[in-house]
Amino acid sequence: MLGFFLWEELWGGAFADTLYDHLLGRMTGPVAIGIGVVAVYLFVRMWRERGHYLHHDGVTLFRGADGSWPLASIRDAMVTRNWLGIRSLRIDVGQGAGANPELVKTYMLREPPDAVRDAVMVAVAQARGVPVPASVH
Repeated sequence: MLGFFLWEELWGGAFADTLYDHLLGRMTGPVAIGIGVVAVYLFVRMWRERGHYLHHDGVTLFRGADGSWPLASIRDAMVTRNWLGIRSLRIDVGQGAGANPELVKTYMLREPPDAVRDAVMVAVAQARGVPVPASVH
């Protein structure tokens, strides 16, 4: 059987074309539908997260309407990557290694991620009463 497939493949018979059409031709439709479903899911997910913005009132850091952390409890802010390579801004609140909440994906930020990280750390330093000579806009 393997010899027959090799013969048909090398000399380009109709059997090889039919086999290719049946195997790959029928697979392209469901694969295209799957890619479309994943693309719509990712778009809707990014659209929902567009309101996850960061602001603070001098005491608490807020992320949109669903997350808040006291500035005094924040130890550090860092930019990390997930298993797909997508970067996100996270804070260390000192509750263990796995408890670093994600503030926002970096593709959702208007400013560079390092500038936002520095702004968060300046707000933390000001909340602790440490004089900070720099200003972040």
